[in-house]
Amino acid sequence: MISINSNERWAVIYFFVLMLVFSFGTSITRSLAMTLLVQHMGGEVLPYIFIMIDGIAMFAFFAYANYSKKIAELRLLSILFMVAILYLSSLLICIHVFEFVWLYAAIFVGFFICFIMITTHMGTFFAAYFTTVQLKRVTYVINLGLPIGGMLGGASLVLLLQYISEPESLMALTVLAYIIALFILNLINTRLSSVRTGCNKFILKQGVIKQLSSAFNYIISARLMKYMSLGMVLFVVSSKLMEYQYQVIIYPETFPQPTDRARFFAIYEFWGNFVWIFLQLLMTSKLLSQMSIGARSLIHPVLMMLGSIGLFFRFGFAAGVTSHFINQEMRGAIRSPTNNLLFNAVPPNMWGTSKAFLNGIAFPLATIIASILLLTLSDFLSKDELRFYLPLITLVISVFSILTALPQWAAYNEGVFGLLKHRFFANKKQICREKVLLAMVNKKLESVIVDEIIIALDMIALLKADEFVNSLGELLQSSQHNDDTRVTIHCIKTLAALPQSKDITLYLQNALLNAKHADIIAQLLLVLVEYQQPSQSFIIAVEKLLQHCSPNVFVAASLYLFKQSDYQSKKMLEQAVIARIKQSELPQFELYLQALGELKQSQYRSLLLPFLDDSREKVRLAAFKANIQLLQGDFDSYQPVFIKALESSNKEMKLAALFALKQCSQISDWNSIIKLLDSSDSVMVEQGKEILCLHLNKSKEKMFSHLFSGQVPVKQSFEILSIIYPHLKQKQKTCLSEQADHFLEQFVYLQILLVVFQKYEPESTTKLLIEKIIRERAAYFLHHVLIVITYNCNQQVEFFNRVCFGLQSECKSDQGNALEVLSHGTEKYISGRVLYYFQHQETDLENQLKSYQILFKQELLLSSENYPKALLSIQHNLLQACLLIDKNQLVDNKEGYQNSQIQLLLHTQ
Repeated sequence: MISINSNERWAVIYFFVLMLVFSFGTSITRSLAMTLLVQHMGGEVLPYIFIMIDGIAMFAFFAYANYSKKIAELRLLSILFMVAILYLSSLLICIHVFEFVWLYAAIFVGFFICFIMITTHMGTFFAAYFTTVQLKRVTYVINLGLPIGGMLGGASLVLLLQYISEPESLMALTVLAYIIALFILNLINTRLSSVRTGCNKFILKQGVIKQLSSAFNYIISARLMKYMSLGMVLFVVSSKLMEYQYQVIIYPETFPQPTDRARFFAIYEFWGNFVWIFLQLLMTSKLLSQMSIGARSLIHPVLMMLGSIGLFFRFGFAAGVTSHFINQEMRGAIRSPTNNLLFNAVPPNMWGTSKAFLNGIAFPLATIIASILLLTLSDFLSKDELRFYLPLITLVISVFSILTALPQWAAYNEGVFGLLKHRFFANKKQICREKVLLAMVNKKLESVIVDEIIIALDMIALLKADEFVNSLGELLQSSQHNDDTRVTIHCIKTLAALPQSKDITLYLQNALLNAKHADIIAQLLLVLVEYQQPSQSFIIAVEKLLQHCSPNVFVAASLYLFKQSDYQSKKMLEQAVIARIKQSELPQFELYLQALGELKQSQYRSLLLPFLDDSREKVRLAAFKANIQLLQGDFDSYQPVFIKALESSNKEMKLAALFALKQCSQISDWNSIIKLLDSSDSVMVEQGKEILCLHLNKSKEKMFSHLFSGQVPVKQSFEILSIIYPHLKQKQKTCLSEQADHFLEQFVYLQILLVVFQKYEPESTTKLLIEKIIRERAAYFLHHVLIVITYNCNQQVEFFNRVCFGLQSECKSDQGNALEVLSHGTEKYISGRVLYYFQHQETDLENQLKSYQILFKQELLLSSENYPKALLSIQHNLLQACLLIDKNQLVDNKEGYQNSQIQLLLHTQ
């Protein structure tokens, strides 16, 4: 039997009783409605009745799609029950007043529409009060209410039919049962809370048609929904064909009298549900709890196939009852709850419209297909031929259903992970299609607002949209007359980002000849150096710029000419640069050092060395970078200088040092490079990883030991494992898992300590801050656990980020999806322990201590007396300072000293 956690007990009881009462009422009217319909109108009307039911249901689901987004799940279910109560009550009165035969068809059609709507919405209602992983455990316990209610309904019907001459009056019991269901819903509303609290439920204010259109677009783009739609069509067709065989052919032949048939249905309801309970308690609950949701979706198609085989080889009463049990009871026991669980891989804002699409379009379409097929076969085939062809067709369709369930399995796993992506990353609306986007960019280029023009230029560079070349050329020419150079410089960079062409070259060269502003001239020269061989007249024009008063123009012109392969006066350029190097007081002096480095002439290194320790940061940086360029491969002897440069606060100096270290044959200090893996700058991290990978044989053991050195930052730990994990031995991986288990223990310990602190600590000015620190420390340990799980499952950073987000979300629904993703992973031991903790996560201290003892096989002694000591043991400077303040340890004679200690702690933190 599946275990129910103490924090789920009352919720499971309420939902179990709700299902029991619903099933009790439904079983009575379901048996009577079918009997009365066949008795008064004949079995041949069933195909037409099926079409009528699903045709009306289609319009009902249009309304459902509209209101499911506007009305809370519980309130909408209450409305559906009230509609069913009013409808059945009205028809019961009409039957006793009027003698219209069509009223029996109205009862059958209306009741089954209400039944379909309620059962469809039940899955959404369950998901509002249980997370994904909870639903996997408790759904089959809750659904035990269905067979028990069916048994009670069937037994009551058998008993009452002996004393009541008008069977239709017994449908009043259904009305009474649905009234009790409303009362239970009221209890759920007052005593339980939704797991979606804290989720930003995205609500679209659209009409019904637009909502169904969005659902259709989602279905055709989502792999899971495609297979769910196809699976539903195949199931409905096979189900209707199977139902026709036992309801229209087998049962009327076996029980010619309507009263006998009604009594059989009542007996069947009792024993069918009894067998359902027996199977679920002894087999399916335990079996299904160990299976993934994708695997469960295979079970019912396989059962349908077996039922069809039985009808094909031995068409008769036994095969009919078996197929009836598979089509009705096992559908409720396996297929319906599994389909509801599949929606956990669908964004919640799409549940209503997607269910409306599936049940309002796919289901009726399949019913129409099945009904047309039945009408055609019954017109052209005799009963003996139908006994052969109907089971055969049902068998073939069931096989296709199995084939559809296989890719649906994979699509579900992808869908749950994708749903975490939907919540982890910011929702980005698709702006428009490409043509509209380009039109928008063109409009922004004509704007008078500088920022809008720059955004348009960035978009053109990103799209490599070379159709804008002429527009950019005109913009470059017109913008040169403005005092604000931002547009012009951005325009130059955008043209340089496009594929090189003759037109772009001409635009840039003409702009240089007409440019007046020094920054624009320098930017043009830097870009043009990458273009084809210039004309002699253009070279002469650039030479004139060597006389420009601006240092950046001089440097840019010098470098442009120096990089021209056939330029004859390169020696003169070197001398001009050296002459300016000797005048260190010149403005923008660092530019001349940069130029000297670009010349790559090692004999000039001695000119740079005095500036490596210059008081000006820009000069030091330029000298450092130029020195690296002039070393010409002699990097090893200067390695200590590069290692020291990694401690600089200047990003460019660090990157230059990393470039130099990359050229070294060996590294003397791995710690300095490993520390860079915690940088927020992705370029810095990648450069550091590249060096570590180049020397992996020597750096691997150092990185592994660093993981166990103490307080390793989360990002650093993740990046280290991204390098070394594929090269770890099995013993090292075991050590890593053991450390993860230790981190999990620390996480659970801090979670319990937080509960104790919140319960016993009096209110103070620092209480909220201390709580925040404890949560952050707990998150640190949880993140390290998830890092190991990520690599043990052969996953990437995206997996880690999404699961972290889900587990730490205030929304229980997000947390459930994260746990579902973890349950799909190949790593089972640590993931299983994380799953156990979060599934048994309690709010009261006693149960939390019990969970700790079960997980780690030891008793945790935390109480109101010893928790302050536990807080003091946490190595966190700011926490220690807060505790000093709270405990009033700033006595008069030590006030100055202790205040200084607190200031020191805060400063170091």
